Amino acid sequence: MRWSTFSLAILISCFVTLLADNALANSETDSTRSPSYEDLMSIAVKWKNALLNKQIDVLVCFVLPEAKQKIDSELRDKNSHLYRIFYKEKNSIYEIFRNAKSLTIVLIKHKPLEQFGHGTDVYYYDKEKMELKFPLPNDKEQNLLDKGEIFKLFFFQEEGRWYTSYEFFGDD
Repeated sequence: MRWSTFSLAILISCFVTLLADNALANSETDSTRSPSYEDLMSIAVKWKNALLNKQIDVLVCFVLPEAKQKIDSELRDKNSHLYRIFYKEKNSIYEIFRNAKSLTIVLIKHKPLEQFGHGTDVYYYDKEKMELKFPLPNDKEQNLLDKGEIFKLFFFQEEGRWYTSYEFFGDD
């Protein structure tokens, strides 16, 4: 059930993201008054802190149970592709976060995904370097992601818990 829910949420998220006009029309900044905002914001901060402190156990706790062993192994292997993306590469997530003077977190929820676990993109960026208006147009988002100026992670909720997937970072 979890994999099917997750797969469906990912498929819908990709569809929404690929259709620029539709993506902007069906995405919105999560309001600080929304019930999920405070919950997911605390998760986003916890995830950021775990990454900066290299707390593998915490990073793994946000992965679906079926993938935990694999992800745990990859994050502990300093030669794995996933570890390099998180910590070693020039524009690693760790470097983006560590070098930010005013690391800002923005939550963008996808209306079509609400029935599939509150699909929400979590953006991290240095507000001191740039002022962004969300949701971002797809071409601008991709450009900023490619440059390592922002980082985006997709979270979804299932049975009251928030999960993410590191599968998007795939192997070489």
